[in-house]
Amino acid sequence: MRKYHNKPTIYNGVRYASALEARTAQWLNLMRKAGEVAFWDSQVDFLLKGYSPQGQTILGGKRYWFKVGNYRADFRVVFNNNHEEIWECKSKPTRTALYQLKLKILKTNYPTLIHREITKEDLPRILQ
Repeated sequence: MRKYHNKPTIYNGVRYASALEARTAQWLNLMRKAGEVAFWDSQVDFLLKGYSPQGQTILGGKRYWFKVGNYRADFRVVFNNNHEEIWECKSKPTRTALYQLKLKILKTNYPTLIHREITKEDLPRILQ
């Protein structure tokens, strides 16, 4: 049995961790064919960085960053106007404290990146 009761699903020869992820990929393909999306990627990694504390200087008065961890987004979507978003397929049990902490660090590191949580209700009715 899986931790969050998700069911791995194959769509277009690609294995997705859940049926919701597979349906989201299908939706993104439809949006790409309709001309709304330029391209999209799945399972994209983002580096999470922390910085030396305010007022603390290291080596010549400069602040330095250090690696905190990685954030793996379910989808990175680039629209035709080069507007970029990351989409996460989430259900209530998957919104863990670790997910929320990493999301907070991600938003600090990438302030222009728009984050969107996709739920079953967000998908077009035909895909549900």
